[in-house]
Amino acid sequence: MRKSSCWLMGTVLLLSLGWTNARSAWAAESKDAQSAVMDEVVAAVCDKEVVLLGEASHGDGRAFAFKAALIPALIERCGFDAVAFEGSLYESLALAEKRLADEPASAADVGVIAGQFWHGTQEVQPLFAALAAAVNKGSLQVWGLDDQLHAGPYLQGPMMPRLFAVLEPPRQTECSTAMQVHTNWSYSDSDPYNAERQNVLRDCLADVVKRIDQSPAQDDPTRPLLRQAASALSASIARDFLDAREGFAQRDKAMFENLQWQMAHTGARRVLIWTHNLHAARVAVSTEGVTINDTLGGLVTARHGEKTYALGIGARSGSYAMGRRPPAAIPTMDADALESRVLRDDAAALQFASGDVLRTLGRRTGHLFNYQAQQTDWSQSFDGMVIVAEERPPTRL
Repeated sequence: MRKSSCWLMGTVLLLSLGWTNARSAWAAESKDAQSAVMDEVVAAVCDKEVVLLGEASHGDGRAFAFKAALIPALIERCGFDAVAFEGSLYESLALAEKRLADEPASAADVGVIAGQFWHGTQEVQPLFAALAAAVNKGSLQVWGLDDQLHAGPYLQGPMMPRLFAVLEPPRQTECSTAMQVHTNWSYSDSDPYNAERQNVLRDCLADVVKRIDQSPAQDDPTRPLLRQAASALSASIARDFLDAREGFAQRDKAMFENLQWQMAHTGARRVLIWTHNLHAARVAVSTEGVTINDTLGGLVTARHGEKTYALGIGARSGSYAMGRRPPAAIPTMDADALESRVLRDDAAALQFASGDVLRTLGRRTGHLFNYQAQQTDWSQSFDGMVIVAEERPPTRL
C-alpha cells in the first residue's frame, strides 16, 4: 500500500492521467502567473519530509483549487507518498481496512476522510479521484488526522459495534449504550453530559484497548486499526471540558500523534498535510493576540526539523464561505498590509513569498488566521506564503 514492464508503464500512464485531471480545477482559472507560483512552491518544498498546506479559512475556493492542483505536482515531481487531511482519522482507518481486504478505494472514500468543508466542493473532486487511483495502485497513503466526532459512514455505522464487540456481557451492553447516547447526543437538562459520564466513556474505551492488547489474534492486521480508533476516541472525549485555548492545543497534539502513528504504521516517509493556517503555522496568533506555540506545525517542526515546511495561503480581497454559510467579505487591507506587500504585481492573480521575503517584510499586520487582523513576524509562522489577489467561496455540489 510490479510485475512486467508493461504493467509498470500502464500504471504510470493511469496515474499521469489522474494527476492531469486533478490539476484541471486550477487550470481552468490559471494563467502563466499561477503556473509560475506553483513552480516556485514545488522548488521550495520538494526536498522536505512533511509539508503543511494551509488556508486562511475553510471557505476559500481559490485556495482549495490551488492546493488541489499543487498536491499532484508534488507527488509527481517530488515523490511524496502520503496525503493527510485535517479530516476524519476514523474514516481513514476504514479505508485502510478496505485495502487490507483488497477492496478498491473510491473518490467518495477520500472525500469523507477530507471532511465536510471539502467533500462537497467542486474544486477538490478531481483531486479525490486521483488520490483514490494512486491508493489503489499502492503508491500513496491517504489519511485523516482529526479525532473529533464528525459525521461519517464508518464512525456512524460499524465502528462502534466493532469496538465494543471485544468486551464481554454485560460490560459490552453498558459501554455500547453509553456511547450511543453520546454520539446521538441524547442528553437533556435533567440528564446532562458531565465529567462523570465522560469518565464512564473513557473507562469503556480503556477496556477496549486492554482487550485488544490481550487478544490472541495478534497477527490480525485490523487489530492495530481498531486499537487506534479506540485510543483516538478517548483522546477526543478527554478534551470535552477544556477551555478553547487548551482544547486547541490538545487537538493539535492529537493530530500530531495520529500523524506519527500513521507514518510508523504504514512506513510512509514524506507527507503532505491539507489543513488550516492556524494548524499549519509553526507559531499562530489568537484573535486576542496571544501567541500559540503548540500548533500542529510547531510539533511537526520539533520532530522533523528543517525537513518541515509550513506554507500559508491567504488573500488580499474577495469573500469566503464555510460550508453552507453565506459569503463573508474579506476585510479591506491597506498598502502596508502583509498581503499587499506580497502581491508586488497588482495585475497578478496570486504570488509566492519565500521565507527570505517574509523576513525582510518583518513584523506587520496580516490576515492569515480566519481573516482577522494580526500583527506579527510572519516568518516565525510560515516558511513561505501564497497570497491570492481575490478569493471567492468554493463551488458547492
